[in-house]
Amino acid sequence: MSKLDFIWDAILLFGMAFRGVYFWGMPVWVFAVVILLGIGLYIYYYIKFKKRESKENTRF
Repeated sequence: MSKLDFIWDAILLFGMAFRGVYFWGMPVWVFAVVILLGIGLYIYYYIKFKKRESKENTRF
């Protein structure tokens, strides 16, 4: 599976969210919000710990 497939799936998911599609008894926008929060937290902690590692490496 390539990166383009993931991007296309994300576009379809958000498209379904705006159309009001339900998935497993829940609106698709719930899944979309959870995915966005997960991506945001991943990026936040990745940047935070990357900066911490670079600060620790400059001390020695």
